[in-house]
Amino acid sequence: MNVPESSPFRGALRAYVRGESDRETLRNEIRAELLRGPSLIRYDNSDPDVVSSPDLDAAMYLDMILDGPDDPSSLDEVAAALHAVFENVSPNDPCLPQLLDLARHRSLLDRIRRFLDGHIDHGGFDLFVSRRSGWSEELRDCLTGMPRYELERLATALATRDFASVRRLVFGDEGAPF
Repeated sequence: MNVPESSPFRGALRAYVRGESDRETLRNEIRAELLRGPSLIRYDNSDPDVVSSPDLDAAMYLDMILDGPDDPSSLDEVAAALHAVFENVSPNDPCLPQLLDLARHRSLLDRIRRFLDGHIDHGGFDLFVSRRSGWSEELRDCLTGMPRYELERLATALATRDFASVRRLVFGDEGAPF
């Protein structure tokens, strides 16, 4: 799927993260993105494919935060992380959906740090990663199989929202996930 470099949703997300707009403006653009909905591709009229865009996936997640019991600061954190992915990763990168998943999981950085600091053992880290049902098996295997020095680099990249580095560390430079 060819994804545009920018969209009204990404523009609103960028403005919110930069402090140029407020939460209500972002909420309105999230709702507009949800109303635009997924694309319907008809390779075969009897069995159309529904294709969700990265923008729609991000909007759905932000909408859950806005409507949920989360601390309002969690919206700021996740919005900044999702914005960083959109800014640092090509919109046509096949890894984009999985990078958005990694950006959404604020607890991943905490678990990596706790593992590296010795507060949880490798089994505990593996259990945390294995319970991420939305992640592909390949992604879960990659994270649990990373050597410590790569986990340290991944933690730094996640903390600084350097998703170009996260992409290289987790998916390599080949252009396709795994």
